[in-house]
Amino acid sequence: MKSQRWIFPGLVALLVTAYVIYSPGLTGGFLFDDFVNLDALGATGPVDTWPTFWRYITSGTADPTGRPLAMLSFLMDARDWPAAPAPFLRTNLLLHLVNATLLFVLLRNLGRGLKWSNELAQATAGHGIAFQGEMGGSNASIILPDADIGASVAMIAPAAMAFAGQKCTATSRVIVVGDAAGARDGLVAAIA
Repeated sequence: MKSQRWIFPGLVALLVTAYVIYSPGLTGGFLFDDFVNLDALGATGPVDTWPTFWRYITSGTADPTGRPLAMLSFLMDARDWPAAPAPFLRTNLLLHLVNATLLFVLLRNLGRGLKWSNELAQATAGHGIAFQGEMGGSNASIILPDADIGASVAMIAPAAMAFAGQKCTATSRVIVVGDAAGARDGLVAAIA
């Protein structure tokens, strides 16, 4: 438990550091990519009734859903447009710090869930269901002793080299149980 004492103070220090680094951006004009959505704040007058609220929330054009949560976050700082940028910039920074905290908690809990993910991998393998148990970065292909080396190589080579290996699911390592030299030679030939 001693090794985990640093986690909360470390997270707080990281958030404070991020705030200090980004705080110069709190002065000046609008800096974020949702500027085009802010005109909707004043398009139908001040957002001060339920009909104008719903019209505003559903008026976003940034993507197919209209980004209603982003639109709602703008209402935290103004009900009409034009408005001063400082409150929007402050809210934007605070929302990013909250998101960083939530991401930290999620990743920490995923790390604790290793036993759960191993059980899930075993359950899906038992039913012949594909399971991506790694979260990118070092995906493995495993060649077992009874595998057809030629067929294995034919599947692994494109999994590693398609898109120049620049996919989060690209194979970056091959674990061979058995004839490692044959697998290596086959992969080299398939890639060359």
